[in-house]
Amino acid sequence: AIIPEVILNCLAGNPIKSTAGTQTREFNFVSNLVEAFIAAGEREAAVGELINVGCGEEIAIRDLIALIHQETGSASELRIGELPDRPTEIWRMAADNSRANELLGWSPKLSFRDGIRKSIDWYRQFQSIYNDVDSPLISLARSASE
Repeated sequence: AIIPEVILNCLAGNPIKSTAGTQTREFNFVSNLVEAFIAAGEREAAVGELINVGCGEEIAIRDLIALIHQETGSASELRIGELPDRPTEIWRMAADNSRANELLGWSPKLSFRDGIRKSIDWYRQFQSIYNDVDSPLISLARSASE
């Protein structure tokens, strides 16, 4: 949830508040995941196996926020460290995708940075459509809230 939240706030120029952001995560663009799932469905060797399909790029949350801020060209104020850490924070989430490579012949094609850029482009397009008063999305949103 952090990627869409930061992108939308950066595009809107809202302040970005976070913890110190030292926890790390690994994200993977949806097209990479789809290709991995298709490869798993086509390989007998994958049946019954646990296979991680990570992107291979771990990033600290504070660095993720800075990257999105830079890639959006945002003027949002970054308030890194303003929020307290959650008591149940998971400090590191990353996948080892070596089995995906070994069993499926799969590795991610789209880099993390390129995935962020594609996501930002999508949200820019979505935002302009959603904020257009003539957009069918506006009427859909109104009818859903009634």
